[in-house]
Amino acid sequence: MADTLHCDVITPEDKVLECEATSVILPAHDGLVGIMHDRAPLLCKLGYGPLRVETSSGTQSYFIESGFAQMLNNKLTILTAKAQPIADIKSDEARKELEDALALPSGNDEEVDGKFVAVERARARVRSVSA
Repeated sequence: MADTLHCDVITPEDKVLECEATSVILPAHDGLVGIMHDRAPLLCKLGYGPLRVETSSGTQSYFIESGFAQMLNNKLTILTAKAQPIADIKSDEARKELEDALALPSGNDEEVDGKFVAVERARARVRSVSA
């Protein structure tokens, strides 16, 4: 298929997605990155957030949790700890997760670090289901 790129989304448990995509938007650690056919090579660290894959049959959306993405020769490989379809995330559960994360203790450096990661993840989940 012309003007497409091959996209693989892989978690430790499974290959979640393998398709020909017309475009992909992924959550890099420092913001969203758009990928299209013939993009220059790229290697980036992923953050928490929505992964949107446009194909000829529609859009597939996942919430991904960190990892790495590599684009090389019209092949995008996404290695992530977790990829959950956004449609499977309930808005009220995401908000509750954010409330719980904000209530975590932060008395020492280890707790502060853990709370920061939990809040960042929860906020990204809330934004993903709100978009």
